Amino acid sequence: MTRLCTRAGRVLPAILFLAACGGTPTTPTSPSAATGGDLTATADGSTLKVTAPALIAPIGGARVDSLRPTLTWTASTGTYASPGVALTYDVQILTGGAAIFEANVAATSWQPTTNALNNTTYGWRVRARAGSDVGPWSAEGTFQTPEGSTGGLVTEGFRTPDPAPGTRLPLPNESGLVNDEYNRNFNDWQNSCQDRLGERGWIWLDKLVDRLRTRDLRWGYNGKRGNPNDPSQDVVDYHYGAGPSDGSTQVYIIDVLLQHCGNAPSPAWIDQTDVTAASGTVGRFIYPRPGRTTVTGPAPTRALPDMQGVLAQFADASDSCPRGIKYVNNPWQDRVIDAFRQQDLRWGYNAKPTRTAADNEGVPVIAAGDEAAYHWGDGTRQGSTEVHLVDLLVGHCGPTPFIGWRVFTGEEPGRWTGAGRF
Repeated sequence: MTRLCTRAGRVLPAILFLAACGGTPTTPTSPSAATGGDLTATADGSTLKVTAPALIAPIGGARVDSLRPTLTWTASTGTYASPGVALTYDVQILTGGAAIFEANVAATSWQPTTNALNNTTYGWRVRARAGSDVGPWSAEGTFQTPEGSTGGLVTEGFRTPDPAPGTRLPLPNESGLVNDEYNRNFNDWQNSCQDRLGERGWIWLDKLVDRLRTRDLRWGYNGKRGNPNDPSQDVVDYHYGAGPSDGSTQVYIIDVLLQHCGNAPSPAWIDQTDVTAASGTVGRFIYPRPGRTTVTGPAPTRALPDMQGVLAQFADASDSCPRGIKYVNNPWQDRVIDAFRQQDLRWGYNAKPTRTAADNEGVPVIAAGDEAAYHWGDGTRQGSTEVHLVDLLVGHCGPTPFIGWRVFTGEEPGRWTGAGRF
């Protein structure tokens, strides 16, 4: 039978396992010995002698597929805990060291009831609780939320509130994101000359603007000299003023590409706002870009499995482009897809319906040699467009390709194929 005792006006649950209600505690749950008063907290703030939970998932900065990811951990155990008293768990999701979501639950998993922000890294931790007494916090885990593209356009999400009257918002420094996007989509950035490539040459900037908008909807394209029908080809805008962004000339103007249409395009972060004003002209906020097409379709019915651990076993991609052409499968890719299919037969290749032999040195397109497709729908897989798409390599067909994991579902059409192998 569970007994409750009192000491100094405080109810002590049986989990503290005092020898007797009126005697001196012989085995206090707290690591510090209490001698007649309330239990003393240890250096980490805990008053309950139990182990810290071990976080299971998501950890290590893993990219999750939901803005309300399910967090899981192991149960705490206590040498002196009464088996008749169940522990609960305090869970916190953190940003900048501060808890923004928190709960107390009886299970060893929890899913928030409020959406987090897109494309954001969060920390989280857990501790056990018995009444008002708490155990030590777990180590902190981290995860990244989805990038947040909605059919190729980002129209919903976080927007920095308007500034006070007569002021402007500061310019966020997103140079790190620009560099990361360059590394993720190296081939797109090397094919970034819209004058030569037309719509294909816009892919790199479309992806960059969409990713910036997962941080803040104040990011968009720039209308050159204030013309909303003439978007800058290597510049982005940030709306610093009050009111609607669309059409506003209250914008910071940022050049994000050096040597545009040159031999070696590279990422940049150059504030051209003052230079533009000094020349007697303006920029104008645009989103979406005029003429931009979007990919729409039914919502996926199955989440994309995270195969980054399996992919890490195939870091040597030296035979990923043996023929010097991009849109045929290759020995490295075959090994990767075969390993993925050992876990789930829904994995296959992307038939790359956006490319033709003209993009492939005259060779018929079989599949993108650096991508994988995961069939999320039902029915026949071969030829299905109900696919998640993942780019597996950075610098494919370049001198030093290396593995990556960039999900681009919804950014362009995809089609599942077995590449004639299965």
